[in-house]
Amino acid sequence: MSKIQTHSGKVFDFFEPTPDMIDIKDIAHSLANLCRFTGHTKEFYSVAKHSVFASKMVPQELSLQALLHDATEAYVGDLNSPLKDILPEFKTIETHIWSVIATKFGVPVEMDPLVKQADMALLHAESLKYLAPCQDSHLWDHIQSNYLRPIIPDYYDNSPGHWKGAFLERFEELTTVI
Repeated sequence: MSKIQTHSGKVFDFFEPTPDMIDIKDIAHSLANLCRFTGHTKEFYSVAKHSVFASKMVPQELSLQALLHDATEAYVGDLNSPLKDILPEFKTIETHIWSVIATKFGVPVEMDPLVKQADMALLHAESLKYLAPCQDSHLWDHIQSNYLRPIIPDYYDNSPGHWKGAFLERFEELTTVI
């Protein structure tokens, strides 16, 4: 079976996704409940929180793409990058799902380099803030020397409900035309 049920009750098909299967509320709900770093953090740190921060690090015209850059994870989970690198079929499926999401929300399918840079800068900062000291001093070498470390503010409420709301609020802010 290649289908899952989303939070809203919709059915999502991995092999034949369509824009009508994509719902921003499902994305917000799922990302708010997914923990970064495969859950190996000192405290819960959601993909939704990460996405909101990413959307505020880039120029305004890239903010929606940055907010949605991990939206595929609402459907495929937050598989860590080293594992994605050794599973090319997974990457193919994820890329196809991203193209449907990007089309649905009117953002370019090709991820802008500034969005990728913000994502990597956050990865660096998040690794320092939310992970225990690493026993392999070279594990993070690929990013530590290349990106400035953004400041990640502390929030009292790190609950999934809070960050689901913050994600949806940011989406509304970026998609409402005055």
